[in-house]
Amino acid sequence: MSLLCGSILAYLSHHTTSEARDTTARTSLRLLAVLNVLFKYACARQAARAFFLRPACA
Repeated sequence: MSLLCGSILAYLSHHTTSEARDTTARTSLRLLAVLNVLFKYACARQAARAFFLRPACA
């Protein structure tokens, strides 16, 4: 019985429907957009920190 379940799972993991592939692609694109925003936020914070922590001009 477990051999049958294993082969069914292997079949399902290798033969995805086009809808499942589209969902995966959309999820990946959303994650990429979120990571892009977080990267820009981190860069802006680093630039702001460098600006405020710079030595005062005499």
